[in-house]
Amino acid sequence: MLRFWAFLGLVGLAHCATQGMSIRSHWDGGFAGTITLAPTHTVHGWTAHLACDAPIDSLEIWTADIVSSNGDKSEYVIRNKPYDGDIHNGDSLNVDIVGRTPGSSTAPNCRVFIEGQDHGNPATSAPQTQAPSGGGGSQTQAPSGGSASPETVTPGASCGSAKSTKYNYGDALGLSILFFDAQRSGKMPASNPIPWRHDSAMNDHGDGGVDLTGGWYDAGDHVKFNLPMAFSAHVLAYGLNRWKDGYSSSNQLQNMYEMLRTPLDYFMKCWRPQSQEYYAQVGNGAADHAFWGRPEDMHMQRPAYKCTASNGGCSDVEGITVAALAAGSMAFKASDAAYSQRLLASAKSLYDFANAHKGIYNKGPISDATSYYGSTGYKDELCVAAMELYKATKDAKYLNDAKANFEGNDVAWALSWDDNHVMCELLLYEETKDNRYKGLVESFVRSYMPGGSVHQTPCGLAWRDQWGSLRYAANAAFVALAGLASMAKRGCLPNSPAPKC
Repeated sequence: MLRFWAFLGLVGLAHCATQGMSIRSHWDGGFAGTITLAPTHTVHGWTAHLACDAPIDSLEIWTADIVSSNGDKSEYVIRNKPYDGDIHNGDSLNVDIVGRTPGSSTAPNCRVFIEGQDHGNPATSAPQTQAPSGGGGSQTQAPSGGSASPETVTPGASCGSAKSTKYNYGDALGLSILFFDAQRSGKMPASNPIPWRHDSAMNDHGDGGVDLTGGWYDAGDHVKFNLPMAFSAHVLAYGLNRWKDGYSSSNQLQNMYEMLRTPLDYFMKCWRPQSQEYYAQVGNGAADHAFWGRPEDMHMQRPAYKCTASNGGCSDVEGITVAALAAGSMAFKASDAAYSQRLLASAKSLYDFANAHKGIYNKGPISDATSYYGSTGYKDELCVAAMELYKATKDAKYLNDAKANFEGNDVAWALSWDDNHVMCELLLYEETKDNRYKGLVESFVRSYMPGGSVHQTPCGLAWRDQWGSLRYAANAAFVALAGLASMAKRGCLPNSPAPKC
């Protein structure tokens, strides 16, 4: 999905009140930039002026409120949100903006100043984070405007104390399930807990009228992209299998089962074993992004894109779909044995298809996904698929396949929809107890901790990348928790009596 996320960062910059605006990208009729606020003394609430040498027809800011603009729209007054009004002396606040400038191919030159502050020299440009070129191994570069070494948590000022706060994780779990329920496509179940969601995209179909209704929409968009959908379904099913007791004790187990059926049912529609074809996407990215409305009100054409034996391999998206189906079969084994068997049968036949026709899906038949969820490889997904099938069947051929697809040695960049290397390593460690895999999982977790290769914000957030920064940190914490549970099960923790590792 293409959208600009609000980026808030506290970095040490020069003490000044007149700030610059750095341009991150521009195009005919618009630009994306970052304005930097670095007050000369601590402020608890601020009002700032963005003054430019050319009009900005419309301005989009997510982390500040627009108070007013002058007649020709060359100056805007903005004010802090309730959560970002405090800027301490020596710190600064970076705020991302998008400006619309119809008829212009260049971005305006702008300066920013805070009301009630003495004007000084323009500040340094906002820090930029460079995304990886591939799926793993590369490191985040240090911000150009801040310290070259990773920042660590400084106890005390402005960061707050997590120790003094009590969290209701049961409520958080329930709300997380509601998030996925809100993404439902197709026919809403009778148990639908989201009152403002109704049936939508009921005409989604493949060739010959193949029923492709159901599944999840992608975030705020309405395309059904199977690569991130299957990744999400797999991680959720893995978590359910690993921590079923947590869902039970928080009274969320039945809600989790109902939520997880949505993507699993959809994947069994997408995989057509009789005709050997797998539908990996429904909806066109450009047409979808041109529609600003509810999914219930969509009327555009929604093409379906499929992988066949003759049009190029899709092992990445098919592999992670297999992982979701296999993990789902284990999740439902005790509560719905017949459904569990259907999931497992689909997983096994789709795995054979993915293995027989290897390739990267968006470099073959699903090229429309390139700009949204382009893949960089498929061996990590095939490894995860094989491991989940091994766990479900105990058939040694799947374990051997997983070992063959293990790409090893380098520390994984992240756990995400395009990078399943650390999940491959975690699953291999869980089943083989091989310390080689354990070491790679531990190295991954350490890379996200203070002193590791992943940049740390002043208040201790592991900042892997600008896009979905909380996702990367949360997924790394997920890996750490799963790895800890695996080691505890073996008695490998340092405080275990007679550790076995």
